[in-house]
Amino acid sequence: MTSPSRNVDVLTAPESCPAVPRTSRVLIANPRQATRLSKLDAKLTGGSPDDARRGAARLRQLARQELFTQPPDGALIVYRLAADGHEQTGVLADVGIEDYRAGRVRRHEATQPERVRRLEELLATTRCELVPIMLTHQPRPQLGALVASITQRTPDVELLGDDVAQSVWIEPPGALADDIRTEISDIDTLYIADGHHRMAAAERHATRHPESCDTVLGALFPADQLRLLGYHRGLPRPGGVSTSDLVDVLASQPATESIEECASGAAEPGSVAVWLDGRWYRLRLRAARSADPCASLDVSVLEDGVLGPLIEATGTRVLPLPGTRDADAVARWSAEHDAVGFMLHPPGVADVMAVADAGAVMPPKSTWFDPKARAGPFLRDLG
Repeated sequence: MTSPSRNVDVLTAPESCPAVPRTSRVLIANPRQATRLSKLDAKLTGGSPDDARRGAARLRQLARQELFTQPPDGALIVYRLAADGHEQTGVLADVGIEDYRAGRVRRHEATQPERVRRLEELLATTRCELVPIMLTHQPRPQLGALVASITQRTPDVELLGDDVAQSVWIEPPGALADDIRTEISDIDTLYIADGHHRMAAAERHATRHPESCDTVLGALFPADQLRLLGYHRGLPRPGGVSTSDLVDVLASQPATESIEECASGAAEPGSVAVWLDGRWYRLRLRAARSADPCASLDVSVLEDGVLGPLIEATGTRVLPLPGTRDADAVARWSAEHDAVGFMLHPPGVADVMAVADAGAVMPPKSTWFDPKARAGPFLRDLG
């Protein structure tokens, strides 16, 4: 493995060390401007290529109007996400694309080639980044204590959205910023929490345009601060099948140990809460006997041993349901769509790391980290 200082360059790297990527040209938006950026991001990602080009030009025009703060050389950026009483605090960093290629930045989910292609085209068109990729690492108590000393003061930027609050602190050059940078440089492995497709798109872009930036903007959070929700499933109900027959079909699947009616949709490890015709059922899974850390996950057992055979037999398609939906929301959605709802207990962050360390990938839509990084506070110009 290369020197740890090459693994993550925390805004900024000393120019006297050419092996370390140069400082990210990240700009910090003021609170009013941050709100405009979050709205503009939706237009960039949802519009046509021409819309994206116009949006990128508008971004750079706003930057020229000095509505952003350029952190001084040697400054360090602390970033916090908060939602529903939960908060996680990390450090903004430039993460090397070569480290992703070499496996020092590890993934746990497969990516869809078409989505990667579209995101790479967007990156090539706009030449800017608004949302950092969310990464995690093993907890480091000393790093946590240093970061906490910065967040005792009022944030330099605070953006209160409908569901997520974002806070930013700019720590000026000095001993504290240097100490945090030293702690970060000792992290030898990072794990992608959210942003697998954007990371793959950045790598694709760097391959197609070797002269372009060789880093991607990341936000590094300790693993013990992340909140992981279950990523649920909806299965369109096969036509002409009664409730009792469908329960029997679920009971007969290879990975089903038992299924019985229960009082609520609370998901538990090793079982799945199933909503069907106004009732909740507890479907207990037959534990997979495998050393593969991915095969033993509830989501893998459900996909391979319960839903897989059903899909093959009926030709239906499983629909992922966001982890932010509670049991009542899953029941309502299932009723509205004439579907069977499956509520999963989330894997642990340690499970996710084990899958990534093994070089394996989970089934698509397996993890829902919440809250996720949003557009608003940052503008990184790659042009």
